[in-house]
Amino acid sequence: MFQGRSSFFELLLPYFFMNKEKTTQIAKHFPEAKPKVPIAKHFPEAKQEVLKSKAGSANLPKLRSNFLRRSRKCQFVVDVMLGSLSRWLRILGFDTLYRNDYKDIDLIKISLQEERILLTRDHALARSKLLRKVLLIKSENIKEQIKEVISSIKEEVNFSKLKPRCPICNGEMQKIDKLKVNSEIPDYVNMTNQQFFKCKECGKVYWNGTHKNSIEQFKKEIFKEIGLKGIDI
Repeated sequence: MFQGRSSFFELLLPYFFMNKEKTTQIAKHFPEAKPKVPIAKHFPEAKQEVLKSKAGSANLPKLRSNFLRRSRKCQFVVDVMLGSLSRWLRILGFDTLYRNDYKDIDLIKISLQEERILLTRDHALARSKLLRKVLLIKSENIKEQIKEVISSIKEEVNFSKLKPRCPICNGEMQKIDKLKVNSEIPDYVNMTNQQFFKCKECGKVYWNGTHKNSIEQFKKEIFKEIGLKGIDI
């Protein structure tokens, strides 16, 4: 929807899987995260579900998924393997934290302290018993990744009220008078655009570029494929 001077997508960086020693180190930092009462007690329907710990499991534990759907806040923190997804979620209007130097311990801490849903491609991290809100992203395709996230929260969100956030820093966007940004935009943009937005955090200026229609069409396809209808985007 927006066009700016910074590149839209960043390269994904290599990511390393947690080992047993790393998991133990993380647990030492969050002793309060160990549940005092079995979590199944709070969710009777999930008593028969077992959190699988075998390496290579392709499925997110159902108990964790149930807990995710009960979350009232649809805010995210994203691991280093999902940089492109984080930017699309911001464009859709979701408060999404991402940095390419987040370590597992950082992701867990942010998820717990800020009640954010952790999105990850790391099977070992997704199985961590310290986490309360986590979604394992299975696909490598960006469109399918977005559909996985939206499908998990679509019953909890009023999509028509979401406003795009800055895809670079996650800041909130606000409309700004054209005269106030004349010095920050190219002359041809000044002549062909009347509506401008500015990030409250980083100050980056955005406008509706030539790719707006393709992005809007992309969003409509996603909503249609997961069964969301009548949404004004």
